[in-house]
Amino acid sequence: SLLQEIMPPLYSGSADEWSYISNDTTSSDVKTVDFIIDNFDDEMKKGFHKLRAHPFIVKNTLWHIEVEVLKKDNKDGKNYIAVFLRNDNDVNLKVDCQVTIGDVVAKFVNQEVLAKGGWGWPKLFSPETCKKVLVDKKLKVNFEMKLLKEEKTVICGVRSNWSNLMPVTTVDSKIFDMMSFSDFKVICNGKVFPCHKAFLAARSSVFKNMLEADMKEANDGLVEILNHSDDVVGSFVRFFYTNQIDDEVLKNYAINFFDLGEHYQMEGLKKLAEHSMIANLSTENMLRYFTAGDMYQGKEIKEAAKVFIRKNRRSLVEQEGWRDTVTDKDLLLDLIESLVKD
Repeated sequence: SLLQEIMPPLYSGSADEWSYISNDTTSSDVKTVDFIIDNFDDEMKKGFHKLRAHPFIVKNTLWHIEVEVLKKDNKDGKNYIAVFLRNDNDVNLKVDCQVTIGDVVAKFVNQEVLAKGGWGWPKLFSPETCKKVLVDKKLKVNFEMKLLKEEKTVICGVRSNWSNLMPVTTVDSKIFDMMSFSDFKVICNGKVFPCHKAFLAARSSVFKNMLEADMKEANDGLVEILNHSDDVVGSFVRFFYTNQIDDEVLKNYAINFFDLGEHYQMEGLKKLAEHSMIANLSTENMLRYFTAGDMYQGKEIKEAAKVFIRKNRRSLVEQEGWRDTVTDKDLLLDLIESLVKD
């Protein structure tokens, strides 16, 4: 679970973090990240322990890198530096992965990584070799991974292997692209998004109840969504058919999708937005994400943001009016109690 282990924050340039993610790039189902651990020679003096990177997203799925320091091998009794890719999702996923540390390169291909599990190299190299690859006392772990998608059987509607949401087939996506025989409209800021009642009802219990009851929206054949941009609502409608939201759109409007997921009782959309918020925490958004987690019952992002804020407390106190951002007194007390820890 994301909550069982404290996650180090992203490097902000102001906090005293010992590890951070840099060069985080996204290209559809491919990801390249650098996990950098400061003062790794000091880490090796502490004995066996685990260092966990901040999570990152690959094609709407959540992952993190884990380095185990001085992991003892049961057979030869020696200590090693171990590196693992951890799957934070609720389904098994297949990946290609390569790790590069200095001149050491290791990879695995077409490997299934179990849900909430991991795969990697328990004996990647010895502590002596590790000391030789440190640069300015930093251990730089370069990860390149590709998320593999299994072929889908359209007739049987096989569940997509790379999503923990409802299954989607190529037929669903084609129905959205053609939008033939649409029988309902979603309206936002005057822009009309045609859609199908069956898809709305299948993914949202709120829409299902609305369309089955003798309500105004069902009779008029339309619903108007307020307080969101038409770009967000357009992606929201598309999600009903494709189970996906563009990475940049999700990153920029995560709270909006979190709100829509809560309002229309779509746990899959909420989880997608929550994962994006966790992976993109920064000193600029940490307070907003903390309060959003409380408002929309997102336990994982609330806890992750709280940890992030605690690690970046200096950046927090430099933000003018930060106490006014947290309007709920109990929530503010919860945050202040967290800040006095460590």
